[in-house]
Parts: sequence; structure tokens; C-alpha cells
Amino acid sequence: MRDNLKERDVLDRCAIFVPTSSDPGAVVVAMNAAVAFCEQICAEGGEAAVILDLEPMHKLWNMLAGAAGEERDADALGLAEPEEQWTEMDGTILTESIAERRKFWFALISRAVNSNAKAGGSVSLLAWLWEQQGSFGHRRAKAIEQKIEEIMKIPRISDAIKDKMVAKVKDEARKDGLTFMEDGSLQEMEEPDLDTPGVPNWEIEELKSITDGHILFKKPDTGDWRWIMDPYKSLPRLGMDALHPALCSVDSHKIKLKMMQGQDRATMLHDTLGSEGTLDNKGRLEMRFINLILEQPAGQLRDITQQVARLVVVANPKCKPLKRPDSCNIKALDDLASQLLASDAGQRATADIKKTGVVSNESQLLMVKETDAWQ
Repeated sequence: MRDNLKERDVLDRCAIFVPTSSDPGAVVVAMNAAVAFCEQICAEGGEAAVILDLEPMHKLWNMLAGAAGEERDADALGLAEPEEQWTEMDGTILTESIAERRKFWFALISRAVNSNAKAGGSVSLLAWLWEQQGSFGHRRAKAIEQKIEEIMKIPRISDAIKDKMVAKVKDEARKDGLTFMEDGSLQEMEEPDLDTPGVPNWEIEELKSITDGHILFKKPDTGDWRWIMDPYKSLPRLGMDALHPALCSVDSHKIKLKMMQGQDRATMLHDTLGSEGTLDNKGRLEMRFINLILEQPAGQLRDITQQVARLVVVANPKCKPLKRPDSCNIKALDDLASQLLASDAGQRATADIKKTGVVSNESQLLMVKETDAWQ
């Protein structure tokens, strides 16, 4: 890792925290030490990021939950086998043991923070999880079983109608690769045990519901590895307090809703523009512009002024340089963002961020006029 960081010429800005052993508990201690280190940098007005694998937290939780269950059973309190009970939440089936588990995850996840505007510090967490092989099929089978159970419990409809509804569910399941036995029962799919590398699929879904999940690491056909976020598959639960004030001042918190509306319109009406007038007079978006901000070359971090400039550029559907044939790409966007920051409007916005932490309305209007004038 040191050699890799040295090759990227970033070793002087990095610290590597090494656990004392491979035990999950020791790894989690090292993870928390790394976050504490970054929190000190944040307190001094700096920006720091922690890159970590969350699988040790998953393993540690299961160890702690198992020990707690044995204690409660010994005290005759009982746990009612919560891991065997499944429930549906926003269309996603999860186990019912989520409340205590979420507290455990939040102890680390909630330490990602943007401090007040004047201090300007931040702590970012770039964490990942590998999915256990076979866990998605297990969760999918549980979801089908639950659907069939719910159908059979519907009152005041005939058995013939119930059979038709069940048959439809089974047909959809077969298309997804599930297998049914001759007696009509679903072929049992064993859940991977704790020793299987990775994290259960349903637990990843659970974590996605409390973070801005579904950021994938992919390598395109050509080029370097990229972080790719799919906002149409993620389950964000983060509020505006998780965004830098400068980003909120240029309406970044409205982009998600506009993107969803634009994507729906593109799907239903084969139109790449957002629906006009649904939010405000500037409600239109060019979806191909917006999609450019969802990819980022791995290892190339952008400061807050660069992020603001990129948002201002892509939020303007009249941006002529991006409309040119074969010019709607990340390189063109980066070049335009640099051009905007070098302009009088961009320098004024940069000064606003340094002084107050936000972009003033006057500076934002000037940046929009600047992008409108591009040829």
C-alpha cells in the first residue's frame, strides 16, 4: 500500500492504520483510530477521508450479538430468534434485528461530518462491502416465500384466484433463476454462514438505507477504474446536514429530485430533458449533463470549489460546449469547471466559500451568466 501511494505521489498526505492482529475486533479498533485521527484534522479546519472495509464490523457485530443472546438465554430473557424473522421495508426484505444493529453501524457511520461553515473541516468515509456468494439468492427466495404467504392470507377471495396469483409470483421467480420442486415448494437456498467471506446481501441493503448507498467501483472498457454512483438504485436517507453548505447554496440538494423526474420522463417519453415547470422556472435538466457528475476517476479528489463549479455547469441545460457532438464527457466538464473558476464570477464564488462557507446569490447569478455566454 505504501508503494501504491508513493507511486500516486500522495504518501505525504496519507496515514496507514494497521491492526495488531487479523481479529475483527482489532481491525475495528484500527478503523476507529483512523476516524479519530481524521476528526482531529477536521477540528483544525482540514479535510480528511477514511478508506476502509466494513466487513470486520459485520463479523464483530455477529460475535457480540451471539454472546448477548447466550447471556439473555441464561437469564431466561430469550431473544425469539430475531435472525430468523424477516420483514419488508420499502420493498426490501430485511431481518427484524435491524434496530440494535443500526445503532452499532451508526456509531461509526455518523462520524462522517461537515463542520460549520467558518471552520470548514470535514471527515469523509469511503467504505465498501463485498457481497457473500449465495446471499442474494437466499434473500430473494425469502422474499418469494413471504409474498406467497401474504397471498394465502388474503381474506374473501376464492382459492382459484389465490392459485392464479401464486402462479404469477412463481413464474416471475423462475425468470429470476429460482427453482421450484415437483410439489410446488421453493428449492431451499442455504444462507451463507459467518465464516463465508463477505457480508450478507440483506445487510448491505440495510446499510444502503442509512447511507447514500450504491456507489460502485467499476472499470470501463477503456480507461482507469472509476467510482460510479447510481442514484436511481440507492436508498438515500441523508439530510442536508450531510452536505457542505457551499453545495446546498447552489441547490445541490434539489438535484436528486430533478434527476428522478428527468429520468422518469426520459424512460416514459423518450425525452432527455426534465419536466418543465415541475419545481421552478429552472426545473429543466439535461440528463446527460447531470450524469457526468456521477463518475469520478479513482484517487482524483476534488475540493469544494471544484464540486460547486461542476454542479453549476451541469445544472445549466443551455451549456453550449457540452451540447456539441462528442463533447459531453468528463474531461470537457472538468475543463469547463476550471474555466468557470478562473473567471471573475468563479473567483468571486471562491472568495465567498473561503469567507462564509457558502456561495452568495449574487455570485451564483454571475456564474450562471458566465456559463450562458459560453460559445
